[in-house]
Amino acid sequence: MLREIRGVAQGRQWFQDDYFDLFVFRGDGDRIARFQLCYARDTRHERAVEWARGRGLQHLRVRQRYDEGQGREQSGALSLEAAAPGAELRQRFEAASPRLPASLRAFILRRLRASPSRR
Repeated sequence: MLREIRGVAQGRQWFQDDYFDLFVFRGDGDRIARFQLCYARDTRHERAVEWARGRGLQHLRVRQRYDEGQGREQSGALSLEAAAPGAELRQRFEAASPRLPASLRAFILRRLRASPSRR
């Protein structure tokens, strides 16, 4: 179940559970300017769906890099991924998000439903 992480910069929100990280960036009038929904977090299969006002939805791969100092891989830069997430991701987000503010949840679900699905 997604829960809000407190203490982030003004105009931003962060929600997290074991599978998702959701970052929300607000602009003028508290409107959502961008969101990034990362899934399969902290795994080699981590991906992100990012929506930005004026650009729309993108599917991104989180490239991993090895941190020799810590002896493990760290999340790195994002790169475009051709395959769009499917209905399974939308369903999993829907199940994890009932505690989000209703308007935020509805906003994100509308964008996820409007994206082309991988079958």
